[in-house]
Amino acid sequence: MRRLAFYLRDRRLLIAGSAALAVLSAAFGLAPFLLVYAAIGLMLERPEYEGASTVALLGGAAVAAILLKTWTMIGSHNLAHRTAYELLYDLRLELARKLGRLPLGYFQKRDTGQLKHTMHEQVERIEEGVAHLIPDFAASIAVPLVAYAAMFAIDWRLALAASAAAPLLFFMYRTVQRKMNGYRHRYGEAQARLSSALLRYVHGMKVIKAFARSEHAYGQFAEAVKESERMTTGLHLRSLPLKSATVILSRAPLLLVLPLGTFLYVRSELTLATLVFFMLVTMGIGKPLLKLMGTGGMVSFRIAAAVREVGELLDEEELQEPENPKLPEGCSIRMDRVSLGYGDRKVLSDVCLTVPEGKLTALVGPSGAGKSTVAKLIARFWDVDEGGVTIGGADVREMTSEVRMAKLSFVLQDEFLFEESIMENIRKGREEATDAEVIAAAEQAGCHDFIMQLPRQYDTVVGGHGGTLSGGQRQLIAIARAIVKDAPIVILDEATAFVDPENEGRLRDALSALMRGKDGRGKTMLMIAHRLSSIVHADQIVVMSEGTVRAAGTHAELLEDCELYRNMWQAYNTSPAIGTRSGERASRSTVQTPPRRASETEPSDEDAFALDSNELTLGRSPVALWKAIKRLAAGSFPQFLGSLRCAALESPFIATAPLSAALAFYGLWTENLTLAWSGIGLLVASLVGQGVLFYLGHRHALRLEGEIRVRLRTQLGVHLRRLPLGFYDKYPASTVESRMRMDAHNSALFHTIAISSVRGLLVALLVSGLLLALDWRLACIALAGVPLSLAVTAAADRKFAALLDSQDEPRKEANRRITEYIRGVPLIRAFGLKSAQLRPFMKAMEEYRDRSIAFNRKLAGYIALDGVAFELGFAAVLAAGAGLYAQGAVEPLTLSLVLLLTLGLYEPLPLLELAGFRRLLQRALRNLREIFGAPPLREPAADEEELPQDGAIALKRVGFSYGERQILQGVTLHIPERQVTALVGPSGSGKTTLLNLIARFWDVEQGSVAIGGADVRQMRSDTLMSQLSMVFQDVYLFNDTLMNNIRFGRPDATDEQVYAAARAACCDSFIRELPQGYDTMAGEGGGNLSGGERQRIAIARALLKDAPILLLDEATASMDPDNELLVTRALQELALGKTVVMIAHRLHTIRNADRIVVMDQGRVADVGAHEELMGRNELYRRFWNERLRAETRTWNEHTHNLPIKEHIQS
Repeated sequence: MRRLAFYLRDRRLLIAGSAALAVLSAAFGLAPFLLVYAAIGLMLERPEYEGASTVALLGGAAVAAILLKTWTMIGSHNLAHRTAYELLYDLRLELARKLGRLPLGYFQKRDTGQLKHTMHEQVERIEEGVAHLIPDFAASIAVPLVAYAAMFAIDWRLALAASAAAPLLFFMYRTVQRKMNGYRHRYGEAQARLSSALLRYVHGMKVIKAFARSEHAYGQFAEAVKESERMTTGLHLRSLPLKSATVILSRAPLLLVLPLGTFLYVRSELTLATLVFFMLVTMGIGKPLLKLMGTGGMVSFRIAAAVREVGELLDEEELQEPENPKLPEGCSIRMDRVSLGYGDRKVLSDVCLTVPEGKLTALVGPSGAGKSTVAKLIARFWDVDEGGVTIGGADVREMTSEVRMAKLSFVLQDEFLFEESIMENIRKGREEATDAEVIAAAEQAGCHDFIMQLPRQYDTVVGGHGGTLSGGQRQLIAIARAIVKDAPIVILDEATAFVDPENEGRLRDALSALMRGKDGRGKTMLMIAHRLSSIVHADQIVVMSEGTVRAAGTHAELLEDCELYRNMWQAYNTSPAIGTRSGERASRSTVQTPPRRASETEPSDEDAFALDSNELTLGRSPVALWKAIKRLAAGSFPQFLGSLRCAALESPFIATAPLSAALAFYGLWTENLTLAWSGIGLLVASLVGQGVLFYLGHRHALRLEGEIRVRLRTQLGVHLRRLPLGFYDKYPASTVESRMRMDAHNSALFHTIAISSVRGLLVALLVSGLLLALDWRLACIALAGVPLSLAVTAAADRKFAALLDSQDEPRKEANRRITEYIRGVPLIRAFGLKSAQLRPFMKAMEEYRDRSIAFNRKLAGYIALDGVAFELGFAAVLAAGAGLYAQGAVEPLTLSLVLLLTLGLYEPLPLLELAGFRRLLQRALRNLREIFGAPPLREPAADEEELPQDGAIALKRVGFSYGERQILQGVTLHIPERQVTALVGPSGSGKTTLLNLIARFWDVEQGSVAIGGADVRQMRSDTLMSQLSMVFQDVYLFNDTLMNNIRFGRPDATDEQVYAAARAACCDSFIRELPQGYDTMAGEGGGNLSGGERQRIAIARALLKDAPILLLDEATASMDPDNELLVTRALQELALGKTVVMIAHRLHTIRNADRIVVMDQGRVADVGAHEELMGRNELYRRFWNERLRAETRTWNEHTHNLPIKEHIQS
């Protein structure tokens, strides 16, 4: 909160200027009322038209006052919006910098959706406070204050009566605000959960499709949507009584003034001119009072929630920069009695470790032992709880982040690529690197060849998180990035986990070269690896287990002295190959699981409704609008008609307010007191009726709008899961989330347009009829403001549409950059990219700021003109009426009555606001049409689908591409049932794509894919997925309990069945050691777990599903040897009687496969058993030779391996 106050204080002159101009605008807006008071006084004093010229001058003065109001309104608007968007820009930059200073543990508590909600939506809401609430509040307060000052100067008794309602209004406002304060925190949390749920649903779509468990994922998504809407609708319903009472009480000044004024006039203590002035002013201040107490209350509530959430993030405890920084002397690393915990979970305990300068140190141990945490502590991603970490003798807490990160190059276990070109992604390692240096690094890392095969080569933009690149390709690019940086300390966290055998040998060569810098000095290298063959030649191997160091030494020393390492080495070398060719074909026969009909598993949601993209078209004609409304309202259309009826019935009561005042005035002028008191009674009845109908109509409306938003979002959720995964390459998660949240929200605006239009039109017609009955000439003059307002609205509407289009891309880019920045924080920290990565972020925010300021500046004139168009008509009535009065063509009474009724004509007809709402609705429907218009994977009707007869898989002449990039070409392949088929080949050869096509995550472009003789396109998705269990290369876990993540494989599984699957996947023991056990939250994407732990959870999920076909994509890549041995045995057991298709870069795991398919450049190069391929296929033989060379490669060949015996402190 203090930070926000600072930003506001820094702009106090601009804010004060905006508020002052708003107050002046309000004061000029009151001038016509004073001039009418003076004109009526003249007409009463000089009934024989002697004061006509003076009345005409007063009309001219009214026009001048209105023009001054316009100028000051434009100035206030421009200042306020410029201040607001500059503030938003600074806030977002400060929040981005803040994220770069927070410990990574913070991101385990708040996921991307929550942080994005804070940085984008909540910061955007602060704009309402600065650009609207401050100047509007200033004006809304100034109007009554100026009016009351004028009233007290004229007659203190009536002024006192007019102000009597203010304390009651204030009391009601404070009472309701206190009640709503209790919901503020819950409201903010519900909105953040909605953003999280939307992003989680999109990011996890591959898992959702693979397991066809929409009753879980879709159900959780739908519940978050409904919970958010319940909270939003509930808040509005709680504030509805206040709004309804305010509608009545906003007329209370008139209601109190009119009877008192009548009483005083009858007693000859008041002139009729004075009473008319009070009647006009009390009607004129009703609108600002309504705005202040009604809209202002709800807006201030939302702003308070936004300010609190933004303030909490800014006040989070961060990693402090040292006041007296130290410089490291050398590049050795030392950890001294280090302990660290994530909440209740102890991760490291009393770790003592030395990494000698210029040497290769390897960290090995079971998954979850704390290896990655050690690497991240060196970079100070967290601060230790106890002990210390030093680089070159300097504590990392006493080094500046720039100095510290300049020493380090990282290749993280969870690699992240920004949505930029490959050239720029590699250049992240060193910003000033030339193109030649980037290409040289790519050649060293072994990724140059596949990059040159891409359509745009190094200029190819990779999608979010790496897009369509394979896991191995992304890892090679990450390694090239580290090579470019050329830092003296290199930290590799499973750097070769997803690299194919051929490139692994090349990569070892590159990393060996990386051991020496350009200056010829040896580098300090810390390498975390589960492939023990890759570290046998390390200068030092450190063995970790359960968060502490168990032993350290060379490979030979540890084999002799460390039982844990010896067991790991034995497990690594004896890890069985998955397959049945070795003679252990299953004696048991697994019965084919009968495929489930889609009708049995199709999620049903009573709120989902079929929606065609063609129906989301909003034409210009009333008929087109009506059709769109009927389709959106769907089953709630009767409620919509009910709210329309309330609006129609409310209109006569709104029109009756000025009519009752005119009736009372007429009675007093003609000395008919009965008529005067009848007018007062009519006013009371009209206000009560208006308040009741306002409440009933809006109660219908709020519920209807909530139902529409829920329907749209849940139907979007249904549609999204039917789309091919290629859709998510075209539409980033941030864009889809924005469509589901903002556009679905704005689609409910049709109700606001319809209600306001009906109410405003009917009131205008009723008042126009009364004016025509009084004097058709003055009525026509009064209506002259209508064509002016229509012209302004038409011009503004065209401008608004053009400006919305120009702002659309900057808004989407800002949204995308915010999401990308949050997800990329670990990489930004690892490479010290705070300033470098802030630049594209800043550029996107600058563009969004500048377009937003320009948007509001260019609309300001239209808004101001629209606001005064009707008021100019009011002044024209006064001026023209004076002319007619001078000629004796109109009676003073008639002119006075026309002036009173004209106020009722203009107030309820906000044409420009309605036009803006319509454009927002049109845009929202257009954006939703993009999503709903995306062609889904077509499915046959339940009674027409083909069912598989067995577990065999056949691909015939399959072709497929990602955009311009051809991935598979003419692939024909038969995969026999109940056998193990392995896919091998270079990274990017199409192996993962082939699995994705079997699962029908995409549709083939040519050819066909069939399971058991049934084309997958002729099977319904749930039928298909009931046949498949999958373990992906990129493991995704939902931010739910570990129990529920495993149970995702089979929702009806008992707890004991979940435990059995976890034991088979070797994750039961580490789960039970967690403080909350199986109730531990996995974090976003599984971020609370190590890579190996996540992979084991994913395998448990697949084991639990127990489908007849098993697809494995690098299923054990991130596992330690012990667990890999056990999990491989579990998979071997699971494979019995099943069709298994597996991808593996660890060739020893597939040597016993029944069939090995060699893929190269999107084609099947060969098929056969291991011995056959070794004899005839050069590519396969080269894989094994490169693998052997990599395993026997000495990393640091320029030095001898020196025995190192570290003293391990207990």
